[in-house]
Amino acid sequence: MARTSPPPEPRHGDESRQQVFTELGTALPADYAEFIDTYGSCEIGEYLVIADPRDPPHHQLWSELGDQYRAMRKQFPESSPLAAWPEQGESSGWGIDIDGNRFGWLTQGEPDRWPTAVWGLGSGAGN
Repeated sequence: MARTSPPPEPRHGDESRQQVFTELGTALPADYAEFIDTYGSCEIGEYLVIADPRDPPHHQLWSELGDQYRAMRKQFPESSPLAAWPEQGESSGWGIDIDGNRFGWLTQGEPDRWPTAVWGLGSGAGN
C-alpha cells in the first residue's frame, strides 16, 4: 500500500465475501481477501489484473479459466497434470497478465497455505 494507493472506491460487486466463499465451497487465503477488500478488482501497472470474485465480470473469470484449463488438459494430458477449479486440489482465476499468463492456487490444505500456481502462456502446465 506504500507503493500503490488503493482506489477511492474499489470495485467489489454486490456479494459479501462470505457469499462468495459459500459459492466457491471454500474460504480464500486471508492475504488475498485483505488485498481485494482494499483494492477490489484492479489492474497493476497496466500489466497484471487481479480479480475480486465479488465483481461480476471477474467472478466469471474463475469458471472460465477452469474450463480453459480442463480443455487444455483433455487435449494435452501429459503437460496439464493439475486439477482445475472447482475440482479438488485446484483453484484458478484470481489473476491474468497482458502476456496471457494465468494465476491461481493449488488448493490443497488450508487456504492460507495454498501455493500460487502460474500457467505460462503456451506452456500447458502449472509452474
